[in-house]
This record gives sequence, structure tokens and C-alpha cells, in this order.
Amino acid sequence: MKLTVFLFLFTFSQNSISQLTKKLYKWGKIDDPEEFLLGYETKFKNLPLKGQLKNQPWSGYYWPTYKGGITYRWQNKSKNKKDNVTYNLISSEKASKLTTKQISLLSPSEKWDLFLSDYNFNLTKYERERTGVMTKKDIPAWFGLCHAWAPATLQYSNPKPIELKNHYGQTIKFGSSDIKALLTYDLHLQGEDKAKMLFLGGRCNANLPTLLKMFANNLISEDKMSSLIPNMNCQDMNPGAVHLALTNLIGLRQKGFVMDKTRTGEVWNQAVWSYHTSVEKTHDVKSWKKTISSMGQTVIPLESSLHPTLDPEKILTVRTVVGWINEHLPNWSGKDLKGKSTVYTTYRYYLYINRYGDIVGGMWHPKNKERPDFFWRASSPGYSEYMRHLSHFEGKSFDQIGQMDSKGRKRSRQKLKKILKRVTKKIILAKRFIKNSKEINKNRRKSKKGYTDNLKSYLLKNMKSLKRKWKKVRGTEL
Repeated sequence: MKLTVFLFLFTFSQNSISQLTKKLYKWGKIDDPEEFLLGYETKFKNLPLKGQLKNQPWSGYYWPTYKGGITYRWQNKSKNKKDNVTYNLISSEKASKLTTKQISLLSPSEKWDLFLSDYNFNLTKYERERTGVMTKKDIPAWFGLCHAWAPATLQYSNPKPIELKNHYGQTIKFGSSDIKALLTYDLHLQGEDKAKMLFLGGRCNANLPTLLKMFANNLISEDKMSSLIPNMNCQDMNPGAVHLALTNLIGLRQKGFVMDKTRTGEVWNQAVWSYHTSVEKTHDVKSWKKTISSMGQTVIPLESSLHPTLDPEKILTVRTVVGWINEHLPNWSGKDLKGKSTVYTTYRYYLYINRYGDIVGGMWHPKNKERPDFFWRASSPGYSEYMRHLSHFEGKSFDQIGQMDSKGRKRSRQKLKKILKRVTKKIILAKRFIKNSKEINKNRRKSKKGYTDNLKSYLLKNMKSLKRKWKKVRGTEL
């Protein structure tokens, strides 16, 4: 009994300290892990040193704006590249007479219009208007749909080519990249709902590498550099928060997320799916300060917490290799092109560990120039009203990741029914247990009250005789 109580108190105290760490440590406004992780493990020893998603995200195209987004005819082999972008729209009369081969060479948006039997090509017209590709305006090459492609790779399995018929019996052949484009566009249409998105860090619109280079060469003063940086979002994410995000989401929960891998004004969203951490060295605070000073680096004050017991007791020099998915040009089969889609970036940083073993912050290594700008993730939104017919592709061309088993295979309807029955049974048993517990407690309270009432009644009725007995007992003792 004593051992059980001790273990309970020990566990309670450990959890209390962990919760205290989360509440009292002063994270920055833009890199508070709680805002991104919604509950998380802080102890370094409990966080896996490596992890990767069971289902590796697929690579795809970011459908650049200057090419007309998903109106780009990626299979057209015309020598004049403009023929794939600023082509004349097909008339309604000609659209109804297109052959299967002719349709297969069209853009993803044109194929979707034909699949809906929309011979006015409304999606294609809308997408051209959105991108402004038919105007003469100069469009930056990095503008595109990577903000929707990156989460799509995490939410859906790699699509396979598929053939479907429209209302008039025309056969539309969709290649893998056509379907990837449609999944991407569907998430783009739903991307305005910021309430479903969680962020860590913030977008920096300044060209930080250029500013830092100018400052290092004494071309601008520190005050001038600070004035050129527009807002707090240009401050780097705390690497302690970065480490907590990687280890909690990928290592413990098997959930990928998206990162903007560049620190410049450009945004390149990439799906993060793996990490591998190695601890290079362990320092005490004093020796670490000397090491940093010898590198010519200013030591950031460690006493940044709100409680002295949460200040770092030791510093870890850490090297983490992060795996992310890169873009590649569209293709029909959807197969990875010689493994080129998987890219790895190495980050070096220091982790601050307090006396309880919790990560309470960190600092980037002076020699580490590569740093992510921000992380973000979103829940699966289903399909937008306009693209709800993508559900016809599901199971035949791709699967939603949530419907996959632990080995990355599609769960059959029978398996899903068994899972549903098992979950339903557990819910019924849980409700029955709660109901029985309530009845037992009610009967116990009733029994206890009855016992108390009977005892009280007995004492009142036999008060005189009990007093006499008590006096006799006292007299015998004396």
C-alpha cells in the first residue's frame, strides 16, 4: 500500500513539474509549442532521437502561377512553351467531339471541366483569371500552389492513373499528376479557413541573408538592420521549440507537418516526414558560455524563464537531419523519379535542459545558416463543395491516409466495419461501466446513510444505559 502511494505521489510530482515547466517557461509569442502541438512531452529522455512517417509523402508539382496554375498542359510536347499556357480555349462544339487521346493531353483543369460535362470550361477560365496568366504582367517564378500541395502529400496516398466517363459517355484519362493537381487545388480552395491551421514561427518578409551579409561587411549598422526587419516574425524560431515539434509530432504521434524552409521573403512549403537527432556534446552552463564566447558569438542570457528553478542546468549540442519532400515535374505514373523527391537538411543547435530533464529553450549553433522560417499543419478538411466529386476517385486512384493501416495498405470495408464494431463495443462497455459505477456509489451512499441513521437512533435510545456502562468501565480501570 505504501509503495503504491509513493509511486502515485512520485508520478504526480513528475507530471506537476512538467506542467509547471510549460506554464512558467517564457517562450516567444511566435514559437510557443503549446499553440502548435496542443499538449506535448517536454522531457528530453522521453523524446525519440529519430522517427519517420510510415507512409512517405509523395512528390508533386507546385503548379506555378506564371504557367497558369492547373491550366498548364504539362503533357503537350509543343516546341513553343507558350502553347501549353496561353492556348485558345476549346469551343463547346469541339469539346463534345474530342477523342480519348486528345483529352489525355489536356490540362488538369480542362479534364475536370470535361468530367463535370462542363463544356464552357468554367474552372479553366476561373484559374486563368486567378493567375493572370493571359495578361502581360510579370509573375514571380516562385508563386504557385505549394501551400496546398505540401499538405495534400500528407493527407492522401500517391494517386494512380484512372479512367472515368462523364455524363455524355466521354472517357477522360487522368494521369497521377492530374489528380495531384486536383487534390492540391481542392485544398487551395479551402485554404482561407485559418481557424483550422496551427502555426509555429512566422513568415519573414525581409531578405535576412542579404541583410546579415551587409551587416557582417559593415555596410549597414545594427540599428539600420533592425529597422529594415519589418516585424517580430523575422526572429528565428527557438530551436528548442523546433526540436519539440519534430519529436512530438513525428516521433511520438506519427503526424507530419509543413515547413517553409527558407528564411527569405519567398515561401517554399515542404512536407516534413522524418528526422534523426544525435547529441554531439553535453556541457554545463559555465563551460558552454566559454565555448560560445571563443567562437565570437554573443551569449544569449539563459535566465529567460519566469522561475529560477527552471533555468538550464546543462546544454546539449545537437545535430538533427530533417527529411522533407521536394517538388518534381509532372508525370503520368506518379512514381518517384530516382529518389530525387526526398531531400535532407542538417540543423545544428543547442538545447537547454533544466534540472528535471525538460527542454526549456535553445539557441542556434553559430555555424548553422540553414533555418526554417515557420511550421504549420491543418486537419483534413474533406472536399470543398465544388470538388466534392473527387470522392469518385477515392479507393480507385488514391486513399485518404486516415483510412490506411499501419503498413500503409488500404483498409477494406470489412476491416473498417470490424474496427467500427470494436470501437462501438468499447463505447457501450464504457457507458455501462459508468452507469454501474454510479449505481454502486448510489447504493453505497444509501447504505452508509442507513448505517449512520441506525447508529444515531441507537445512541439516542440507549444513552442512559451506555453512560452507566461507561462509568463502570472507567471505575474498573481506575
